[in-house]
Amino acid sequence: MHLWSIIAISIIYSIKLKTFASCNYIVYFKLIIMEHGIFTANIILSMREYQKDNNIKKQCITNAQYLYDVIRMNSNTHVKTEAVFVVGDNGEDTTIVVGGHLVVVFDHDTIFDPSYDIFRLKNKSYFSNIKGLMNIVKDKDKDKEKFKSSIDIPTLVRLHIDFMKMSDQINNGELIITNKEHYNKQADYIETIDLTKGYKP
Repeated sequence: MHLWSIIAISIIYSIKLKTFASCNYIVYFKLIIMEHGIFTANIILSMREYQKDNNIKKQCITNAQYLYDVIRMNSNTHVKTEAVFVVGDNGEDTTIVVGGHLVVVFDHDTIFDPSYDIFRLKNKSYFSNIKGLMNIVKDKDKDKEKFKSSIDIPTLVRLHIDFMKMSDQINNGELIITNKEHYNKQADYIETIDLTKGYKP
């Protein structure tokens, strides 16, 4: 196994999680070693690189659909999409809250976020329900200068409900692609990569 692939797997699978069931803020790290581990890690890294290089933003639905499709076609491990709230720092000493976002959940509890524009946020927390979001909003509110004051909770909740519906559609076998051109171009780019080792020479 190549050293960069081991590092890649560690980065991909050691994502900070908030327990979905209880949102009790237990933070834990998980390293999954599996048959398709290198393959999956390389896909996600390649997706993020493509999006970064091409300034792709606000395409989480299409990104989640693509990653979901690839994992389903290449692994028997349980996988689903999940609608989440995301709280993170944008690098400008400002904390932002994202209400409409889709990720892929692997083995019931490990989050894969294939969207570079959200993955790049620092100190990210993911929540699958409003209770977890409200708890962290109250904590962040203590730091007025760092926390964005224009948070519209009703709008965030409406977005979350819409994304929950789209997540259910994907998990039930429907194809939900909001940008077909991006889906195809990203897929074409991924096909140029040797997903078992790294980039082709």
